[in-house]
This record gives sequence, structure tokens and C-alpha cells, in this order.
Amino acid sequence: MLNRYVAAMLMAGLAITSIHAEFLPKDYAGEQMSRYEQVEITDSWNTSSEGLYSESFTSSVSPSVDCNQLAIMNSSCVVNNKATREGLSNQIKFLKKYPRYRRFADKGVNLSSGQLLNTANGVLRWLDNQQSLLDQFELVSLSHYTSNKTKFTGYYTPEIEARKHYSYEYRFPVYRDPMDNQRTFSRADINKGALEGRGLEIAWVRDAIDLFYIHMQGSGVLVFEDGARKVLRYSGSNGKHFKSIAKYMQSRGYLNGDLSRRAITAWLHQHPESISEVFAANPRYVYFSIGNEMASTASGMKLIPGHTVAVDTSFIPFGAVLLAEIPRIDNQGNILNYEWRLLFPQDRGNAIKGNSRLDFYTGTGEWARNWANQVTGLRRAYLLLDKSQSVLQTASAKPY
Repeated sequence: MLNRYVAAMLMAGLAITSIHAEFLPKDYAGEQMSRYEQVEITDSWNTSSEGLYSESFTSSVSPSVDCNQLAIMNSSCVVNNKATREGLSNQIKFLKKYPRYRRFADKGVNLSSGQLLNTANGVLRWLDNQQSLLDQFELVSLSHYTSNKTKFTGYYTPEIEARKHYSYEYRFPVYRDPMDNQRTFSRADINKGALEGRGLEIAWVRDAIDLFYIHMQGSGVLVFEDGARKVLRYSGSNGKHFKSIAKYMQSRGYLNGDLSRRAITAWLHQHPESISEVFAANPRYVYFSIGNEMASTASGMKLIPGHTVAVDTSFIPFGAVLLAEIPRIDNQGNILNYEWRLLFPQDRGNAIKGNSRLDFYTGTGEWARNWANQVTGLRRAYLLLDKSQSVLQTASAKPY
């Protein structure tokens, strides 16, 4: 007889709902994970900050000048809300931990903590006046592209409906780390029931596809029947190397051309009997813990939706302040216009490599998913440097 997990996988087509986004896994706790489609990284939920972070999405831009002309741009062109200022304050606190002579990003801008700190303080003051941006700051292009644009992806924290107890509808388990020799079972072994009966389930969900992508992302938010939200945090893995199910599906002739999350999800919806086979192609399995608080980024700072970016810190340092043109969308995910935002390098990812690569965090839930999808592409982005500081010219950092 099939165990209940395998049976559930075969029946998954009856109950699967999809987040419809693209994800890329991240390097967690030093473990090597490749990315294969679009996005990455962590996350979580903190109900006490919900109001603050909802403001990240609202634009307070009321321009007094033509914001398309960098030569005359001022602070009226930039999104300026509580989240913006909290992000700047976090950058300042981070930089104060280091001696002012400590240098960062030796392959890129190669700036000192003092230079970065003066810039962050200068940006905070600049937000309160109408001074021209270029009167106070150098705009250091991060790009090596001839278009002078930076490659963006967007990532967000998915939400998934969950229950505390098994039922036919909620039949896919979320496991805590076994913390013994059974933690190394492959995904296929676990899906066949290798961990059943050990009391390791911390929740049950009804969507096998969403759960798989939460494994890839390493975190998510569980939404329970009473409305309670709990954070799923990465707590370990089986130690297996990540393998792309997109490439597997391509090799089997299941997909051709479009290997996006949308294409994968659509195909799995149409072929629910193949879900177990496809997911088993990636032997890596992630274990979770459950909690309430917002997880920290690699820099130790919390995620600020609409402002946090993951970077390659060999080129772009934590504590820097970036300026980028980001699409603004409506509730249906349609682009309304573009707005300038201050971005804060606070995290890193295994697939975020080079000076012209940024991963932009949009928040939690469906609206954030829409925004993350719209961010992806080449966009204008600059590192700000107070003009009282000197730019150390490198091949990968040039002033605007």
C-alpha cells in the first residue's frame, strides 16, 4: 500500500493552488545551493511591524522637478516614508560598529566605513531639504553593461495555508530537523515516508507545489485557520546538492524554451501524477523551525520590504546607500509608473554575483509576489557617495 504522503502527491492535482512566481534558492548557513530561475532568500513575519512595512509600498513621491533628469533631481523624487528612514538608520547603526578606516568591497567601490557612514548621514539630511542630488552626492554606476543598467531580480516571502494536524486536505508535512543520521535521507526517501511516525511534523499544508518552493527559498509564512501567522525559518537540510527541476523537466521533454516557475507550475497542474517524479529530481530537502519574529539578514539587520537588497559584498558593501528606479504596481500587478527608491544592501546570496546584480525584497504575500515579478530586468541603479568623500576608481565602479 502506498504511504499517505505518496498517495497525497498523486492526488495533489485536486487541491493545488499556486503562488505563480519564480524563485531561486539561496546559500544558507554556508551550504552551497545554485539558483536556476529568478529570485532568492529568506523570510518571516512580525505582526508588530506590519503597519510600518505596508508603508514601504505606498509612494510619497510628489516631484517638484523632472525626476527623469538626474542633473536636477532632488529629494522630492524619492520615496520617503517610515521604512525608508528606518532602513537608513539601520545602515548607520551597522557602520558605527566598525572603525572609520575599515574598508569594504575591495573588488568594487572599495570604500571605508567612514565614507559610507558620512554618506548615509548625508542622505538622511538630504531627505529633509530640496537640494539637488548631484550637488551633494556622486552617483557611482554599478553596471558593467553598455546600457549602464543593473540586473535586478525580486524576491518575497510566500504565504501558505496550514493546519496543526493532518487531514486529507492538509496532508503535506512540514518537518523539523531530525538532528540525527536520518536527516540525510533524500527528498524521494522522505516523500516515501522515511520520516513518518517520529513526531517531526510542525504543520501540514495542502499545496505540494508551494511547499516545494518554500523549501527552495528556505522560509515562508504559515497562515492557520484562526488567522494566526507563523514564520517558517530554515533550520537545516539533508546536505544533498540542489538540482534544478527545470533542467530535469527540459531533459525529459516536459518543457521546452520557457523554464520559468509559471511554466513549471502550469505543467505540474496538468500532470499531477508526475509531481513526485519531478520533485524527486532535486534530492535536497530543507527542514524548518517555527516562530514569530522577523529573521535577520546576513548583515544582522532585519528585512525592509521595498528597500532591502541582496548584493555581492565583494563589490557593493553592507551599509551603502543605493538609488534605483523601481516599477510601482497596482493590486493586480500592473505597472503604473516608475519611482526612485533608496535601497539598502543588507543581505547576500550565493547566486548574486558581480557588481551589477541586485536582488530586491518586496515583502510578504500575493501583492509582494506581483511586485517581485515586475522588478526583474535591467534598471538604473547607483551607489551614492557624499561629495566630501573621494571615490576610489576601479574598473567596476565609475561615477555617473
